[in-house]
Amino acid sequence: MIDYYFSTYSRRYSGFPCSSKTQTPLRTRSKTENRSINRGVEHMEQIASALNRVANSNAVLNTLLAGALAALAMRSMVQQRSVEALEAEKDALLESNKIIKKTIWNWKQLLYAEAEANPPEALVPLSTLKAIYGEVSSSAVVAVGDDNNQGGKKIMI
Repeated sequence: MIDYYFSTYSRRYSGFPCSSKTQTPLRTRSKTENRSINRGVEHMEQIASALNRVANSNAVLNTLLAGALAALAMRSMVQQRSVEALEAEKDALLESNKIIKKTIWNWKQLLYAEAEANPPEALVPLSTLKAIYGEVSSSAVVAVGDDNNQGGKKIMI
């Protein structure tokens, strides 16, 4: 039944415009026009067939998968290089942080030594230095103002 329908359809509508009553073509094509149309259709069929073979070919799929694997490998190598560069930078920063901490420690010890050696002429009193660096117990009282606590406020630290 379906084959009959398609064969009737293809006979009726074979590319020729027809009037509804007569079923005869209104305009006939020349043989050269039919040949060029047939060549175009054959060419499209060949292209479709080639694309179908390519889509079903394991070699093409394997090539595409190998290409994807190569692209992922390249991306992985680039990321590995950037990770190694960041690790080297991290090591350099850690080393510079150690040097800075040692320098700060040395300055702190120098300030303590100067404050202990000559308390009246020290730029910052030893008790204030200890309060700044947090070496005083939390219940200690530090006087703000002159050294004799006259008119100065007491602050709990």
